[in-house]
Amino acid sequence: PKEYLDDYSLSYRKHCDDPSQYVIMDNGAAEATQLSDVTLLRIAELYAPDELAIPDTLADSEATIMQAWNFFGKQQRTLDKINADRYKSGLVDLKLGFVAQGKSVYESLTCVMQMLSHHWSKQVKVIYIPRLLIKESGDHLARIKVFKQLQREHGTQFEYHFFGAGPSWPNEINVLRSYDGIRSIDTSLPYTMAHYCRKPDSSWHHEGLNRPQNYFNLSEYEFPDHHQYVDFFLNKVL
Repeated sequence: PKEYLDDYSLSYRKHCDDPSQYVIMDNGAAEATQLSDVTLLRIAELYAPDELAIPDTLADSEATIMQAWNFFGKQQRTLDKINADRYKSGLVDLKLGFVAQGKSVYESLTCVMQMLSHHWSKQVKVIYIPRLLIKESGDHLARIKVFKQLQREHGTQFEYHFFGAGPSWPNEINVLRSYDGIRSIDTSLPYTMAHYCRKPDSSWHHEGLNRPQNYFNLSEYEFPDHHQYVDFFLNKVL
């Protein structure tokens, strides 16, 4: 469809078609407008990403549970069809991830516990621990605490992905490397730091590192030395 063929979408589709790339499709909760469940699954069907973040509400565990409940209740047939079509095309099932939302470590853990009380939770393969939890809780170690507790309770039942990198603590990425079981992290933070020319250090408190406005339309010249910042996140010297 024409509505999905702008430059960004074409680049996204190219990644989805590349077997060397692993693509997580977000649901837009952190953007200006969140996609409807129908549109979200339509795009997932068209682009065939590896993984999908099911709908959630920022920092609201109860609303997130309700959204997930509605999502599976109303879209289960569509999900089943997507996976049947993927199987015919030689693809594995679309992996689904649940965002452990909340304003504190306790709320985030409770959110996962409530999820597990529903039968549809068997379809969830990944727990996403959101970057917003650091800001909401005021605890820069909050995400690590959530991960450690979930891993203690559930072992290898889930994969764990850190959803975004907290701009207040860029060095979190280096701390996470020491924990077995944290599968991955996604972030635009290296480019944000390059934009502001803010080099990382061991401090956990940084201000003014929000993603610049109109981020996706800025030229590469707005991000000086961005390769060096990416190297830092890839565990290379800045």
